[in-house]
Amino acid sequence: MNLKQSIIISLSSATLLLTGCASIPHLGKAPKMRDAHDYASVQSLAGNGAPWPGEGWWKSYDDPQLNGLMTEALAKAPDMAIARARVLSASGSKQRAGAGLLPSINGFMGTGAGHFMRDKEIRQLTGNPNMQDWGDGGASFLTINYNIDIWGGYHAQLAAATSEAKAVQVDLQEAALMLTTGIAAAYANLSRLFEERAVLERTLEVRSYILKLSEQRLGHGLDNDASMQDASSRQANARAELVANQESIDITRHQIAALMGAGPDRGMAITRPQSEKLRAIGLPDNAAINLLGRRPDVVAAKLTAEAANYRIKTAKTQFYPNVSLAGIVGYQTRALEHMATHGMALGAASAALNLPIFKGGQLSGQYRETRAAYDEAVGNYDKTLTNALQQVADAATSQRQLNQQLDQTRQALNHAELSYRVLTDRYRSGLVTYIEVLQGEENILSLKKAVADLQARAFQLDVSLVQALGGGFTAA
Repeated sequence: MNLKQSIIISLSSATLLLTGCASIPHLGKAPKMRDAHDYASVQSLAGNGAPWPGEGWWKSYDDPQLNGLMTEALAKAPDMAIARARVLSASGSKQRAGAGLLPSINGFMGTGAGHFMRDKEIRQLTGNPNMQDWGDGGASFLTINYNIDIWGGYHAQLAAATSEAKAVQVDLQEAALMLTTGIAAAYANLSRLFEERAVLERTLEVRSYILKLSEQRLGHGLDNDASMQDASSRQANARAELVANQESIDITRHQIAALMGAGPDRGMAITRPQSEKLRAIGLPDNAAINLLGRRPDVVAAKLTAEAANYRIKTAKTQFYPNVSLAGIVGYQTRALEHMATHGMALGAASAALNLPIFKGGQLSGQYRETRAAYDEAVGNYDKTLTNALQQVADAATSQRQLNQQLDQTRQALNHAELSYRVLTDRYRSGLVTYIEVLQGEENILSLKKAVADLQARAFQLDVSLVQALGGGFTAA
């Protein structure tokens, strides 16, 4: 056979092998992940030059108690333990996927007893004509198997596992972000409740004094019973509001403790936040573009989609021929006491070709499942990115509107305080009663409570914006 004939036969054999394989389903063009430029967001995410949140962003509030809560939570919270366990599992999956690129070697050693049935050969080999019919035999050998990655399926499988491991590692950062922002949001609510409590305590004092004056005026015939009953009702309502406020404070403390992975008694040790040091941040420039690498959930979704794409390549290789190599080397004897001198070495090697011709739809179904998983992963990435942009826009919009609302409420408080000064001057001149003065102070207290609520809301929106901007995460 000449060279030309050999080439023709080789090409014909290769063509026969490839055409004999099961065919890959045609499922149309695969979707692609969208980019931040595909979304109209320039107007909604117009920045004011503020810096991006950094690692340990909560430290900027300069609250030692909050810093301690965060440190304890990151070390002990169950959510972090769960996320770390998933990282370990993904690392193991990656290691297992890489094993397909390496040969596998297994060893065997065994011994047993047998009846030799007039085995003259054994007697001659051992030089012992009086050898017993029963004896101990043994064997030890190594088997070697190796699958040749002709089509890159094992490399694609390792790449998929690597992307998935990276995604789970990023999920660990996402868990830390959700934990810290959850604690900060609860801490902001606790700050609001303590501010509210101070106002409620003063409100109770004012209403109690109004009730006392009403009772005195009723006793002197200067007022009727209806006014006294109204004052009594308002005092009881102030007491009820204080009780409800204390309930909310305790429940919020319990909530923070649970997030930290601690018991409720740990929460009861949390004192009043240093709210005067809590200040809001702004929106960075080019937030939409830079968000892709700063949101852990967006980065994780992208890595998951990339892993699913590698899985498609792995599924395709199942339609192609697979070549594997195998070998065995070893040593055996039928007389253990003479193993070193009268044993027998053995060895063999083989190559095998596996050709998927008909699998009853198994490969096609598997490929469709893999492609569907990729399409779903791309859709999930697009949805995650869309939600991320919305969350940033919502937090920034609410922050701008809240600033206006807070300015207006502060103006109302200033006007109420001016009116209260006039009222106190008129009281000194004998033009109004002291009850009217106290009622004016009660109006101021109501506005102070509104300002405190808005200030706490500003802190909560700040935390929401930190969370929406990724909390200092940066993709490697």
